[in-house]
Amino acid sequence: MQRWISVIVVLMLIILVIGLMMPAVEQSREAARRSTSKNNLKQLGLAVANYHDSHKCLPPGGVIREDNVAMHGWFSMILPYLDQSDDYSRINFSEPWDRDGNRAIYEKSRPVFIIPGNFSRFTSQGYGLTNYLGNPNLLYRNSNVTFEQMSNGTSHTWLAGEVAGNFQPWGYP
Repeated sequence: MQRWISVIVVLMLIILVIGLMMPAVEQSREAARRSTSKNNLKQLGLAVANYHDSHKCLPPGGVIREDNVAMHGWFSMILPYLDQSDDYSRINFSEPWDRDGNRAIYEKSRPVFIIPGNFSRFTSQGYGLTNYLGNPNLLYRNSNVTFEQMSNGTSHTWLAGEVAGNFQPWGYP
């Protein structure tokens, strides 16, 4: 009987320790997720800044033809500045992003476009998703905004941020 009481006490202590550790583990996971997401946003910001240095403007939020066919989005334009030059060179920019010739590129899920811990990586059609959204006042249809046009300056203007839901394919303009 004495032995069973000792075993029960030890098991209760183990359960108590595990219960006390769970919030700390969850906090460390959330801190790691935030840190990785901040790093992703920093990489996107640097890629857009390098795009601006090369092209003297920000990438357009989406290239839309006059007949309203959606061609390519800003994520596609910054691929070379994210060390994705091979895929960028394989994109046929004269065809829409979701046509068969471009499909293999846009079916890839790219870690820099995904918030860590989010398990949704693909659309039902198989396209890679993004969990980030560009500022629609800077990255809009057929735009060519420059840093000089930002009335609050680059330090006080957000470029991209996390999206809580309704994730879109990263190639969608």
